[in-house]
Amino acid sequence: METADAMWPRISISRVRIENFRSIRACDVELGSLNVLVGPNAAGKSNFMDAIRFTSDALSYSLTDAIQRRGGLRQILHMAPGSGGSNAAAMSIGLHLHRPESGDAPAGDARYEFAVGSDSTGRAAVLSERFEGFGSWEDAGIARRDDAAAFGDRGVAELPLGFELDPGSLALNQYAGTDPRRAVVDFFKSASFYDLHMSALRGIDDSDPAMRPDRLGPHGEHLGHILGRIAELDPDAKETLDAYLSAMIPNAIGLDQRSELDGTVSAVEGRFAAKSGDTELKVQRWALSEGTLRLGGILAALLQPHVFDGAIPFIGIEEPEKALHPPKLGLLYEILAAASQNTQVMVTTQSPDLLDNKEARPEHILAVENIDAATVVGPLDEVGCSLFNDKILTLTELLRVGSMHPARVNPETEGPDGEPA
Repeated sequence: METADAMWPRISISRVRIENFRSIRACDVELGSLNVLVGPNAAGKSNFMDAIRFTSDALSYSLTDAIQRRGGLRQILHMAPGSGGSNAAAMSIGLHLHRPESGDAPAGDARYEFAVGSDSTGRAAVLSERFEGFGSWEDAGIARRDDAAAFGDRGVAELPLGFELDPGSLALNQYAGTDPRRAVVDFFKSASFYDLHMSALRGIDDSDPAMRPDRLGPHGEHLGHILGRIAELDPDAKETLDAYLSAMIPNAIGLDQRSELDGTVSAVEGRFAAKSGDTELKVQRWALSEGTLRLGGILAALLQPHVFDGAIPFIGIEEPEKALHPPKLGLLYEILAAASQNTQVMVTTQSPDLLDNKEARPEHILAVENIDAATVVGPLDEVGCSLFNDKILTLTELLRVGSMHPARVNPETEGPDGEPA
């Protein structure tokens, strides 16, 4: 979806419940506008974000495609320690969404949950799917689907749409037009996830100019084109991008699109201060440092035009600190916090330096640990919050000394606030 749907105000994910997905046996956490998944390498930070991306892929393409992208069903079903190599029978993802009050329309909340496992033939199948709306979403009612096919029978026991679906497809994706559930589908289809690769950031974009998307590709594809679109459509955003680049990269002035062959080829070009201070030096893509290109990609992702027009409601970024100079990393937190005023932002990090900024707050943090071969995700625990609130340790220091731990709840009996789920 490349344009915002004016019918729907900004939607965000307010709560995530996961069971038996990859390294996560169970978790139940609340999300805010800015969510920073913090933890050591291999703790499972990316797996938590991937549960949201899995939902996006399954609704954008198909459940089969989402599973194949991850190496098959066995690769996404949790394997408990001591199970002898056996995977869980099924995994489930539950997402609560919030739509704020807009004009005369009241606020609304929705719950969307689905479970995936194997049918009697071993094929991946949707075992259950449920949508429930409240407030302005209440007219969507309750839609529930249970596939008898998953238990060896043919057909579907109950469908919200009144017709039979393939057991491997999500029913929610069938809603269209002005149905309130369609806003949920559009949210996940429009979410953007980034794991930047140097080959994409540094590469030449020789795609058809008329077909280039107005959003940055997942690995940084079309970076030059996006820089050009930011400069064209929102000069203030381009000025902000260049200002952060200049503050974090020595002698940098800006990063621009370089267009060649009558605009049929697009790439990236840097502007740097000359030693004399009187002129600018233009540096071509092959001579730009990895840090410059990665920072340019991150800033372009957060400042691209569709962040501001509502067409990108969620942005996930893997380890934005890679290849960046640690003493300058705290500045990046400012742009993350600013971007979260326009779109929901989630990043993974293991860098204490990223948290070295006055904008960093405990409520932004989701601490991640691997305990007994399973990922535990939660808000900063009471000890960590007390150390921060009493000004004994900063968030940077908490992470450095190994005192950033997740609060523990039982997701089967409690919600993230300790109340019954």
